[in-house]
Amino acid sequence: MIAILLWELFRWAVLIGAIAPLGYYAMATVAALRFFGRPDPPSDFVPPLSILKPVKGLDREAYENYASFCRQDYPNYEILLTFPMMRIRPFP
Repeated sequence: MIAILLWELFRWAVLIGAIAPLGYYAMATVAALRFFGRPDPPSDFVPPLSILKPVKGLDREAYENYASFCRQDYPNYEILLTFPMMRIRPFP
């Protein structure tokens, strides 16, 4: 009698263990459909942009290189120049 009860308990445990991933996959599918079914954001929105430019030493085309960052066709950006040490002068 106890063996039959344990066998039935084992069968139910295996059944629940087999069905649980199906429930997870169903919930993941619903979540993915809801996420990708949302409308796109307005097309006039552009996120702000930060350009991090490490500067070290001096080269011949430095001015043109840095000026090219300033001539970008992007509405909202900032340029951050970083220097490794204060005693190195990148500009003449």
